Parts: sequence; C-alpha cells; structure tokens
Amino acid sequence: MSGMRWTRDQEKVITLRDRNVLVAAAAGAGKTATLVERILTWLCREENPGDIDRLLVLTFTKAAAGEMRERIGRAIEERLKEEPENMHLQRQSTLVHNAQITTIHSFCHYVVRNYFHLLSIDPGFHLGDEGELKLLKTDVLRELLEEYFQEGRPEFHAFVETYATGKRDEVLEKLILDLAEFSLGYPYPVRWLRECRRACLPQDAEELSDSRWMKLLEEITRQTLLSVREQIKAGISICASPQGPYLYEETLQQDFLLLEELLACDSYEARREALEKPAYARLTTKRMEDVSEEK
Repeated sequence: MSGMRWTRDQEKVITLRDRNVLVAAAAGAGKTATLVERILTWLCREENPGDIDRLLVLTFTKAAAGEMRERIGRAIEERLKEEPENMHLQRQSTLVHNAQITTIHSFCHYVVRNYFHLLSIDPGFHLGDEGELKLLKTDVLRELLEEYFQEGRPEFHAFVETYATGKRDEVLEKLILDLAEFSLGYPYPVRWLRECRRACLPQDAEELSDSRWMKLLEEITRQTLLSVREQIKAGISICASPQGPYLYEETLQQDFLLLEELLACDSYEARREALEKPAYARLTTKRMEDVSEEK
C-alpha cells in the first residue's frame, strides 16, 4: 500500500491522531484502503508503535470484517518484505489472527460472554434466533394488550376502534410490531416515535391542514381522484359509442360530477364532509338491446 497515491483528504485520515475522525465517501472511493493504511501507520510509527490486538475494528457484516482482516494482514506482510528484521512487525503478523476485527453483533456477544458476571446476566444465556425472538415479542405484546384492555383507557379503545378489524387482535399486533421494527432503523427510536406522535396531534384544523403529512395525503388523494376521473371519462365514451352500454352513461355522469365536486374542495373539512357520505348512483338493471358484451 505504500506505493499508492493518496489524496489530500485521504492523507488527513491516515495521519491525524488523538481525535475523532469521520470518514464519509461513496462506494469505491477507497475508504477501506485508507483505513487499513491508517492502522498500518499507527502500528509502524517510530515512537510507541501500537499492537493490532489493542485495536477494535467493527463492521456491519461478516464479509466486511473478513475483508478488513485480510487487507490488514496483507499490508503487514508487504511491509515485512521491506523490513524482514522488524521484530515488531513480525509480532503484528502473529497477533492479527486474534485481533478484534469483527461485526458489531459479534463484539457485543464477546463482551457479554466474557463479562456476564459484571452485567448480572445468567452465564447460560444464548442468542435467540429470529423465530424465538418473534415468539417472545408476540407473547409480550399480547400480555401488554390484555393489560390495556383491562384498564379500559378511552385513548386505547379509540386506537382499537380505529385500527382493529373484526374481533381478532392480529392486525393490531402486526401494526405495533411493524412500527417497532421500523423505528429501530433510527438512532433514537423512542424519540422518533414521540416526534411522529407530536406531528400527528395538531392543535386545530388550520395546523392540521398545514402539516406536512396532511399535504402529502391531500396530494395522494388528488392524484387518485384525477385517475378515477379519467377512467370514468373513458367509461362514458364507451357508453356513447356504437353498441355501448348506453343505460350506464347517466350513472357514470353522476359519478363524474361527484368527482368534480371532490376535486373542487379546498379545505380538509370540505373534503371530510364530501367523503363521509358520497351519494353514489346505482347502475341500472334494465336490459339493453344490441349491446356489445365486451363493452
């Protein structure tokens, strides 16, 4: 790696010491090579050279950890070819196989396994697989829901009435578990959930209309109505064509007017009232002579 040409930013990453360094770059920009060189220069510095087993190198995947270990080992071997009598490098070549170059999950497992007595954890613990964890989550959630049903809080009953379907709780369970799983993708999941809740509890109708999610919902609704309007226009055109189902045209015309009314609504309250009890017309059941079955 010593023969590589480094950019100015890469040189900073390699040489800066005694501070936190954030390295952000696109895929293929040379982040791994730069970090390997940073480690190598620390191991080979003239004053107080470091030992590879004193470093903690964490990655997200086993493949990335394996690649990092391989690259560091190869870099040490290449440097040893230049300095075959360097006892410190010879030592690093041996230590690299036991160095903590691993995934975040594996490192956490290592810590718990070796320091369970300081963490008040049963030494017989094991890592649950996906199936076990799913069952545990479901059991805990069902107990929690049962407690809330017994407490009978009005806000909980409102939640159930809004999101439950039928007499079973599976929909609620899936909704809660999916939301919990999604929230864990954020650095501070509880804070994120609270912010979401705050965003969904406007103080008045004006604040509701100005909220970002309501504007998004309005746009989705508008696009849906425009799409349906085009379908109804196409239906009216078919009804008016030769051998078309002419008796359906009146009903489709009424639906078209209803859509125009919905599209003309300029406030949340107006849309709510229009959507609560739309006056849909019924298609006639009268027989139509000389009508195309396909049309």
